[in-house]
Amino acid sequence: MQLDMNLTVTLGDKDVRLGDLLVVDQTNLSNEFSAQSARFAYVAVLAAIAKGKHSDAVRKRKAEEGTAFVEYKNDEEYIPKGSRTVSDGVAQSLVNSDNDCMRARHVEARAEEDMLLLQAVRDALRMRADMLQSLGASLRHEQEMEGMVTRDVATATKQAIRKRKKEG
Repeated sequence: MQLDMNLTVTLGDKDVRLGDLLVVDQTNLSNEFSAQSARFAYVAVLAAIAKGKHSDAVRKRKAEEGTAFVEYKNDEEYIPKGSRTVSDGVAQSLVNSDNDCMRARHVEARAEEDMLLLQAVRDALRMRADMLQSLGASLRHEQEMEGMVTRDVATATKQAIRKRKKEG
């Protein structure tokens, strides 16, 4: 499966290319290391805000459905002849088809989608941070190994020069 890194996501009030957040520029690792925490913090804050908006949307949907349920339960238009109230099943069915309740469910679904998207981007940035940490450790190890090789070559060269001087 090919990941589309040109995918644009809305973070807060900004449209951001997913690739701009997640792809590592190997030619400028210093910048990548320093920018990582700011990227993570930005998305983490947006994810927290989105979680709050989702909680508000759930609360509003439940309130809207509760109000509608009570209204339908006591609405004389829906009470069958010979009954005093509407059955719970009929009231719930009316709530399910109520336009205000459907709008509230739609708002909740959008809020959940935004929350899950931001949480996924936040988690991807956390994995990116772990990858950068591993990359940094690998680079340090390579530099140490290059230093050892350079010291070994320098030592061997010095010994070869001393040996030639003694022989010559």
